[in-house]
Amino acid sequence: MKQTTYELDIVAPPQHVYDTLRNVDYWAHLAPNYDHHENMDARTSHWVMSGILPMKKIEADVTFVKEQRPTILAFVLRGKNEHFTIQGQVILTPNERGTHMFVQIKGGAEGMSAVLLNPLLHAALPSVTKKLAHRLAEKIEQTV
Repeated sequence: MKQTTYELDIVAPPQHVYDTLRNVDYWAHLAPNYDHHENMDARTSHWVMSGILPMKKIEADVTFVKEQRPTILAFVLRGKNEHFTIQGQVILTPNERGTHMFVQIKGGAEGMSAVLLNPLLHAALPSVTKKLAHRLAEKIEQTV
């Protein structure tokens, strides 16, 4: 599994950052390759992403697996039509600017999907993590 981390400061209190991150409907469209999503229940949403594989949409379920308001939010993203898993957690700590956000992501594919998806995942995870973190920070700071 490939692992990546990214850190940045957000000019907003930790509770506001946490509440925004927990509301997938508010920020899902900011994710790279996002097509659409549907909430399945209070903890799980089904996502569809385009442009990752040529001529094929990727479907995955995102489930919040640990919620410790306002400091930790952990999730698992499991592929539905491709066999991959991405685990992530966001740790929020107050600082002089508002909130320090530490993001840790690790992911990989298994089975026949591994040959095609692992090189894509390993190459994309650092840049996707950074890009999404900055998009989230900008969105959150606009709502304070």
